[in-house]
Amino acid sequence: MPKTRRELIDQIIDKLGVLVPGQSPGDEAVSRVDAILDPSFATLAALDIAYVADIGTPNPPTGGEIEDALFLPLADWMAWQVAGGFNLSDSPSLKVLADQAEQVMITIGRPAPTRRTLRTDLQLTGARGAVINSYRGT
Repeated sequence: MPKTRRELIDQIIDKLGVLVPGQSPGDEAVSRVDAILDPSFATLAALDIAYVADIGTPNPPTGGEIEDALFLPLADWMAWQVAGGFNLSDSPSLKVLADQAEQVMITIGRPAPTRRTLRTDLQLTGARGAVINSYRGT
């Protein structure tokens, strides 16, 4: 089941660890993260790392269809992008999570491997090493 923009924001804030367990994010924290989402999605698309077709709308954050497979890596990667707004830009754990998330998103976005090879008809390629009889008219 796809996740929404607001669920992604809540997950990012949770990854940052700025809330007491059980506390809901305030409007200021939500707006800080929400302001970073659109440029972050654009960066991921420009780098061919990940593309999300429907990211929802900002202010207030609504809608969006984020694939389950991309949800957690996106939250990790975007937590690093927004970390400066929460005075966490020097957090090594967020940086490591972001690097790992980037690799996961690249792996998810990679096309499926193909094992089959295309066979070409011998009539089109010509028979290699075969003796071709020629017709000689007399």
